[in-house]
Amino acid sequence: DNRIHWQKISVGRDFGTQLEVLDGLAENTKVVINPNDDLDEGIQVQVKPAEKPKAAVAETPASSPTPEVAKK
Repeated sequence: DNRIHWQKISVGRDFGTQLEVLDGLAENTKVVINPNDDLDEGIQVQVKPAEKPKAAVAETPASSPTPEVAKK
């Protein structure tokens, strides 16, 4: 019904931008990311699909420079 319900969870590891939830959420439960202080129990919200994380692109040089050897 897209209404807010505050739920206690057990948090495991904190990965900075992600948290491991050990207990308290059923599979496929919708979760509010970064809620503000105005979200009260029972208010109706509009659900927006989560954005998929962008794949990290490793920067590699076009060609590796050849190391110079010092001549004596």
